[in-house]
Amino acid sequence: MRRQELLISDTEAIAILKTGEYGILSTVYANNEPYGVPLSYCLINECIFFHCAPDGAKINNLSFY
Repeated sequence: MRRQELLISDTEAIAILKTGEYGILSTVYANNEPYGVPLSYCLINECIFFHCAPDGAKINNLSFY
């Protein structure tokens, strides 16, 4: 990470996720164009779950790599 003073620990990140209800999922298309979409999520056993259709920008960008 470029700005080390902004780095948070895994414990701090999990605490933020536990208290939140939504966030912005940021990915990139295959052509490196940015894509961000707000979504609701739940956190179970330190795993993030969110709804996703079987086809579309979210799943395509996540499965690109």
